[in-house]
Amino acid sequence: MTLVMAPPSPSTARSARFRPRGWRATPERPFPTLGWLVLDWTYAYLPSPADEKQPLVYTVEQAKRVLEWFRLDPQTGRYVHDRRLNLEEAKGFGKSPFAASLDIVDFRGPVCFDGWDADGQPVGVPWGTGMRPPPWIQIAAVSEGQTKNTWGALYGMLAASGGRAADELRIDLGRTRMYLMDVPEALLEFVTASAGSREGQRITKATLDEPQLWTAGNGGHKLVDTILGNLTKMDGRAVFTGNAYVKGADSVAERFDVDEPGALRYARRPAKEPQRDWTREQLIASLRDVYADATWVNLGRIVDDALSPTADWDRMKRLFWNLPSSGSARRWMPEALWSERGGPVALDPARPVFADVVIDHDHRTAAVALAQLQGDQVVAHVDHFPQQQTEGGEGEGEYLDLEELEGHLRQLHEAYPAHVMVPKRTTRRGHERLVPAAGPEIGYHGTFFERSASVLRSEGLALIDIPPSPQRMALAAEALKEAAVNGKLVHDGDPELARQMGWVVANEVTRGWTIDSDEGQRIPAARAVMLAVHRALTAPQARSRVMTRKPPRVLAGRPR
Repeated sequence: MTLVMAPPSPSTARSARFRPRGWRATPERPFPTLGWLVLDWTYAYLPSPADEKQPLVYTVEQAKRVLEWFRLDPQTGRYVHDRRLNLEEAKGFGKSPFAASLDIVDFRGPVCFDGWDADGQPVGVPWGTGMRPPPWIQIAAVSEGQTKNTWGALYGMLAASGGRAADELRIDLGRTRMYLMDVPEALLEFVTASAGSREGQRITKATLDEPQLWTAGNGGHKLVDTILGNLTKMDGRAVFTGNAYVKGADSVAERFDVDEPGALRYARRPAKEPQRDWTREQLIASLRDVYADATWVNLGRIVDDALSPTADWDRMKRLFWNLPSSGSARRWMPEALWSERGGPVALDPARPVFADVVIDHDHRTAAVALAQLQGDQVVAHVDHFPQQQTEGGEGEGEYLDLEELEGHLRQLHEAYPAHVMVPKRTTRRGHERLVPAAGPEIGYHGTFFERSASVLRSEGLALIDIPPSPQRMALAAEALKEAAVNGKLVHDGDPELARQMGWVVANEVTRGWTIDSDEGQRIPAARAVMLAVHRALTAPQARSRVMTRKPPRVLAGRPR
């Protein structure tokens, strides 16, 4: 390979050897591709993610993927794979550094076809050259933690050795976004905002990190549709990079796991599905099918961990053998059981109603669950915020619309006025005073909602701040499951709630266990319905007179 050492600035708009003669095949280069220029460029400018003193060198398989991804149509010079690249690979394969290097080359390298040179080989120039728009690249995910997989690798390459690569490429290095010193309009950024805020942006490239975690419930489907629509109008391309998905989880990865014109897919899998009773040597051999020439991966360690009595075999196969899983092995709530408990739900305004508000940690989505005890049954209903958008509707804002959420709670206050018992104040002796209040009881936690809670409380709404500790979440989860198992639960059959219940797993903690999500999926609706049902089953019943409850005696900091 001949290294292209000149900095890729707008002044290098065309090769000095440019001649419009068309493509000519050679034994070494049987198809036209800008991949050879990309390989030379990355090797010249980017450091190894493992050792910043060494240049970046792709494995043979990665280099072949670069050549294919940048393959051109010999007649038109357009990319053969002009829509997206799907990289679904095992954990530790090196997806994030590989995707990061592609983002850097799309930001500054020779990725735009500019004719054929005198030898019949393609000429490449950067975005922003000639009449081309400046590069605008986004690394997107549904949470900030996920974007840092690729963004962290990208920043590390550019900042290595005192920022050598950034200086040579004249990239203004920033923690959250980067610019080109020669092209001020150029932008490289990571994004986690809602899909609506991305509408209409003139992006030229996007990397979608961990699409197996993008769902309709956390805004993933809306976000991917918006990003791909923006790329279409700019003739840009997308790279999907993640692990194998859980079947039936409604993820973006599963949705796009199809063969389509313009899409290039890579997903190395073992020749045969591994079995837990295989020998250690057989399991290592099957891992070699998956990791190919990724020699830095310790296959023996993976097998040892997979064979551990505490390991989740289904999860290990998905993460390290790159096999999509059913997810059923870790489901805390059996799918059939949850489905059987769905049915018509009607809340009685004359009976106490218990609500719980759970706002997701990114403050962009929330769920409000309602539960009511009706005889020996507890009925549950859930609402999601932001609500699902209709076709062509406006997108969501940067953060959750608290006014909309407050309005919804006021409507619940009007619709279900039956009294509940709420703490009024603490006496001088420390007694907790419970008094009747117009319902429903609304549980919440967190400082993000505290101001709204204060306003609503001043208007007469019964809001209670009840932090969901791991121990309390375990009790709430157990109450919900027990009601479902005993046939005493009826829920409204909401499909998003069903998806979230499918992601719930039980994890051990220091003091017992608690619930969590399978792979970091967001489950605000599942948490909210657990807490609401638990309160409906355990909250004190409203009485005509005030109830006073003595606090426990305390000795050496422990209840007696």
